This record gives sequence, structure tokens and C-alpha cells, in this order.
Amino acid sequence: TGMIRTYATHSAGDTLCWDVELDAPLRDGRKFLWCSTRELHEVR
Repeated sequence: TGMIRTYATHSAGDTLCWDVELDAPLRDGRKFLWCSTRELHEVR
């Protein structure tokens, strides 16, 4: 397994984003959006 596991993909405007959950050492269950703009967005 890698550091980022992809759960779903969706489009945010012209940016392709993935719903991801980070593996260890970040196992607190926070979820993020990883976008093709190389930005990591936490889902709140």
C-alpha cells in the first residue's frame, strides 16, 4: 500500500481530484482531497 489510498475521483472545475485517506503515520482518520494541482485539501 502507498501513502495515499484512492477512494473516489471527482472533478472540481477543471481540476481532477481524488478522495483519499492517508496511511500511517497519519492514522487519525482525516480525509483529504488530492488534486492534480498538487494541492492537498482536508475534507472538513
